[in-house]
Amino acid sequence: MLDVLRAKQGFDRIWHGARGDADAGVARWAEARGLSVVEFPAPVELYADAGMSEAEAEGRRNDDMLRAWGGYRSRGGSIVPCARAGGFANLVLALPPDDDTRDLVARARRWDSIEVIELWPPRFVWRVEGRSAVATLTTAGDVAVDADPPPRWTVGSTRTQLRSELRRRGWVVRGRGPAREPGPIPALAGDGDVRDATLAEKLAVS
Repeated sequence: MLDVLRAKQGFDRIWHGARGDADAGVARWAEARGLSVVEFPAPVELYADAGMSEAEAEGRRNDDMLRAWGGYRSRGGSIVPCARAGGFANLVLALPPDDDTRDLVARARRWDSIEVIELWPPRFVWRVEGRSAVATLTTAGDVAVDADPPPRWTVGSTRTQLRSELRRRGWVVRGRGPAREPGPIPALAGDGDVRDATLAEKLAVS
């Protein structure tokens, strides 16, 4: 699924929070394809020394990661970032969430310049009709992850992209229902550390 998303969304670098298996799996996927990878670990130890919580440290990291800042140190009683990756984030791919991921998504949504793609439940199946065909689309979060039979061109598209593209091609949404919860999406689970990126939110293409 990451390969499909990369082809559709056109990103060429990965920034992640260095928080465990999912981040490590995505990093290995990116490195295998020659993409730039930058880690943004939270300043947990510095925050602990200052009597602050891990959640506060991760929130600070999330804010700074969206601005490409990291590499913290304590200076003059303040905890400050001292390294910049260059540029700004313009796309957040949010894998099945914990509190830290939800915090990052909430912060990213405050930026008009950042697109957020959520990849978590619930799942939905959509029935769509074209000029001479009927198909079903399965959505995972903000993204189409399957189409049976074609239109295969929908896979990897966000709901915003689908809304305009379906209309342009003359496809009409006729219904929506809950989808069976699958195992890991094969193309995303191939690394072994990146787990099921299943659906969320409605597609809103009607």
